[in-house]
Amino acid sequence: YMDAFQRLLSLNFTSRQEREIVHVILHCSLSEKAFNPFYALLASKFLSVKHNFVITFKYALWDRLKLIEGGEMNLRDMTL
Repeated sequence: YMDAFQRLLSLNFTSRQEREIVHVILHCSLSEKAFNPFYALLASKFLSVKHNFVITFKYALWDRLKLIEGGEMNLRDMTL
């Protein structure tokens, strides 16, 4: 996970592109059939580096939970 983290940071993304990292991590982790600790470790590393990642993760999760609560999505479709 450290290799992936360092490689992603070395790409010098803009702040908008950095937010996509969060969405990709969420998408990949939710696409796995079983829990994969790699994504949790990678996410925690990003969360520890920049507060912007914390905010982005919160909003991304809240958006998915609102869709589930509103009946627009079920738990199996969470990767949308």
